[in-house]
Amino acid sequence: MAERVRRRLETLAFDTPFGPYRCTASFGVAAFEPADDVGTLLKRADEALYRSKDAGRNRVTVACV
Repeated sequence: MAERVRRRLETLAFDTPFGPYRCTASFGVAAFEPADDVGTLLKRADEALYRSKDAGRNRVTVACV
């Protein structure tokens, strides 16, 4: 789902007074594991998001357990 959203966003262009504006997005995805609470789940997703950004942005990274 995150990859579909990312691909759709990068096809959009918005006209602005400064020229066309393109939109991209990076996502971090984590699956809920039995030992997780909301904090640990969000922490893994956040870490995956920053790996996406560090790897060049405009991508989806899945957190590993």
